[in-house]
Amino acid sequence: MPKITFQLDPDEEAIFHSQKKSTYKGAPFISIGKAGITKHKIKGFPMATVLKDLSLSATWLYWSLIERRNPRTNEAILLAASLNQTDKNKVSRGYKELLAKNMVKRIKKEHYFLNPATAIPDPKNLAEAVTAEWNKLP
Repeated sequence: MPKITFQLDPDEEAIFHSQKKSTYKGAPFISIGKAGITKHKIKGFPMATVLKDLSLSATWLYWSLIERRNPRTNEAILLAASLNQTDKNKVSRGYKELLAKNMVKRIKKEHYFLNPATAIPDPKNLAEAVTAEWNKLP
């Protein structure tokens, strides 16, 4: 087993976790939800159908959030200062539509939480914990 040596300042802490090495040899990917019910009676989300019906603003916002999301928590930060006025308008219009379809919730200014049934957290073993956090949101 390899040994690691490092130094920390007195006001720092080290946090470690281990996981099995991936044996996947394909291109990077994200998993999106699909319609149906699992054997555990968990209802899926019909992403293919919903994505086809989204407005341009909602589509732009959803994929902008996907690009910025933390795949372990499904949280994304979209800073208004980095957007032009056209994009700010897309955020405003698109958010209302995504919220109505239960795809995204704003948890504080410029911070969004993606429904874990639409964009499945990675690694998959975090999906249950992220879903529990989603279900706590108003």
